[in-house]
Amino acid sequence: MLKDGTLRCWGGNYSGQLGYGDTENRGDEPGEMPPPPVDVGGPVAQVVISTDFDVTCALRTDGAVLCWGDSQSGSLGLGPVSDIGKNPGDMPPPLVPLAGPATAISFAALSGCALLATGELQCWGSNGHGAVGVAGMSTVWTPTIVDVGGPVLHLDSGNSHRCAALADGTLRCWGGNVFGRLGLGHEMSIGDDESPASVGPVPY
Repeated sequence: MLKDGTLRCWGGNYSGQLGYGDTENRGDEPGEMPPPPVDVGGPVAQVVISTDFDVTCALRTDGAVLCWGDSQSGSLGLGPVSDIGKNPGDMPPPLVPLAGPATAISFAALSGCALLATGELQCWGSNGHGAVGVAGMSTVWTPTIVDVGGPVLHLDSGNSHRCAALADGTLRCWGGNVFGRLGLGHEMSIGDDESPASVGPVPY
């Protein structure tokens, strides 16, 4: 991402995650750099990449979120669709259907979250180990409000878990909990059968 909001991508492109309407890698042949701008319909404020699963998401300066690449398990937030970005005419992709403008995005593995200007959190994708935080669902096809206990200021994602810093100063974590990475004094996953808010804050 350049200072003017232009997005340029290179590397592997098996699922169209570079957003150029094909599956050709960029940067491995002479003359391919710099690559052309990726068409996302406007200047970009933030971009996140899930390299293991070939997904790219961008937050535009107008608060819109767009995702392209590997579509498995609802990773693009658009429902059960085909991969986006590897065919002519795919870009810019459809907007992720959020309840309002976003101020930040976070993505890991096959699930993503958008932090809305209201402080609400909407997440989508694979809920393996509870990474999305929507109880009773293995796949969350479109963005769903996640109950974390209050307005969120900051969000970050690991491979199978997430943590959110709330406006009241508390920290909530959910998802996979191997080695106690959620900081809750056990190794049980959170978010697969309960809301992140229901287990209380991380004591720190």
